[in-house]
Amino acid sequence: MKKKVLSFMFAFILIVSMTGCSSGVPQEDYDALKSELDSLKSQMSKEDNSSSVISVPSSVASVPEEQATPDKKAFNSDEVLSQIEFTELGSYVNIINTTYSVFTLKNNSEFLLDININITFSDESGGTIGAKSEDLVAIAPGQEIALPFGNENNPASHSETISVKQSSFFGDAWSNLSWDVATTESKAIVTVKNNGDVPAEFVQCTAIFYYDGEIIGHTNKFCIDNDSEIKPGSSISEELSSYEPFTDVKIFVTGRT
Repeated sequence: MKKKVLSFMFAFILIVSMTGCSSGVPQEDYDALKSELDSLKSQMSKEDNSSSVISVPSSVASVPEEQATPDKKAFNSDEVLSQIEFTELGSYVNIINTTYSVFTLKNNSEFLLDININITFSDESGGTIGAKSEDLVAIAPGQEIALPFGNENNPASHSETISVKQSSFFGDAWSNLSWDVATTESKAIVTVKNNGDVPAEFVQCTAIFYYDGEIIGHTNKFCIDNDSEIKPGSSISEELSSYEPFTDVKIFVTGRT
């Protein structure tokens, strides 16, 4: 096709050049050749356009939309809040007569969360005797944490307000942490390992000590190196002491990336 067009273009140029000569060219010959040239150029343009079209295999074109761009569940704070489990484990009085009320919070949602807790404590008459707030960051799905709150007096009741938002700044460290616990008569020795490929920052261990099923104390301590982290593949051990004899201990670990 291109060769044919080039031939007609050469003939057309030749005729046009002849129009400048005194002999001239009949107008009907000029018009006929120009019309044929325009027709061939139009056909060639259509062929070029059709050859540049990329055909999509039917197997790709028929891929369901949800497979090509999988739907992610939207974050709904009310729904996520209903999946937060807040439980009172018990209370104890330490050696300086401070009463600690010990709670656990568990994230049963599928989202990495930043959580704020505001809790007030009341006496038997309903009067407020204490108030505490706690900001928690990068709490992973399935993670459970311990929250001991101290008061000068033994509270008769409490009320809490919890708010949640999806973590956007810190990442999940907890899911890549594992830990082993050894005990003596007066302490728990916790070894935390970072199984991930990024440093786990500000890893903290909290020990809740029990004697015959009753809480008798708690201790928390950071398990970190000089850079305030546990590096990938590394382990760090720390001692968490109890001031009273204990028969059982439960360890809670937090961290972030």
